[in-house]
This record gives sequence, structure tokens and C-alpha cells, in this order.
Amino acid sequence: MTDDLHRRAAFHVRRDTPEWFALWDCLGRELKARALGTGNDLAQRSSSGEVWEYLGSKRTAEGVRHSFRHRHHPRSGTRESFDVPALPAS
Repeated sequence: MTDDLHRRAAFHVRRDTPEWFALWDCLGRELKARALGTGNDLAQRSSSGEVWEYLGSKRTAEGVRHSFRHRHHPRSGTRESFDVPALPAS
């Protein structure tokens, strides 16, 4: 039962939809909040060619969260990953 609930809670947002663009906006806001970027260059390509990757989304009791990772962030020099809250529906 728990596994079935988990599967329904996890999902991927389809590319080139309004939700797709909104989740990248969420990443930009998080980068600014963590002083890891301005939010304008969302790829943040490192010297090794790594960029931000969208890993998926999940529904939680607190709302939808989007997961991202960067394997070699150019500003921190380390792997960065976080779940960011979705923007509230307008």
C-alpha cells in the first residue's frame, strides 16, 4: 500500500508546458536564495560540462516539490541537490 501511494505521489512534468517553465523559475528563485546564482543562467554549466538536471516532482503534505541536481556546481565546486517548493497556483 505504501509503495502504491509513493508511486502516485511522484511524477515528472512534461517539457515545454507552463508547469515546465514554472519549475525552472522555482530553481532560479532557490539559486538566488542560496547565493548560488542570479536565477538568470539556469544551466550554470561547469568546466566539466555539467548543468542543472530536473529529477522529478512529488506531492507531499506541504505541497508539490521539484528535485534538481548539479553534479559539479561552478560556484560551490561541489555537487548540489535540492527539492524546491512549487510556485503557488495563480
